[in-house]
Amino acid sequence: MKLFYYVVLFCLLTTVVSCGNDDDGGPGVGCNSIALNERFADEITAVSNASSAYAMDPTPANCQSFKDAYNDYINALDAYENCAVTLNQRAEWEQALDAARSSLNSIVC
Repeated sequence: MKLFYYVVLFCLLTTVVSCGNDDDGGPGVGCNSIALNERFADEITAVSNASSAYAMDPTPANCQSFKDAYNDYINALDAYENCAVTLNQRAEWEQALDAARSSLNSIVC
């Protein structure tokens, strides 16, 4: 059941960061949803794959892989604070990242 909540939080983060249509932004990428979705495609795929692997086989190794992928995704999002500021969503962005970090830290493998 916890995994379900982590996946929901993951989707929330994706939604918060990918909203908007402004092109000022993160390192080498605009802040529009298409550019951000392309930028985070590898991280999103890694979290999704690790989540599926862990759900199907909840071993400590798969748990750690999930945590590592999730942490990489959070770190990638962290670099795009200027997009949240530009889109007037900084508070939501900070809350989502804080919640994601808290969720990540609560996972015990």
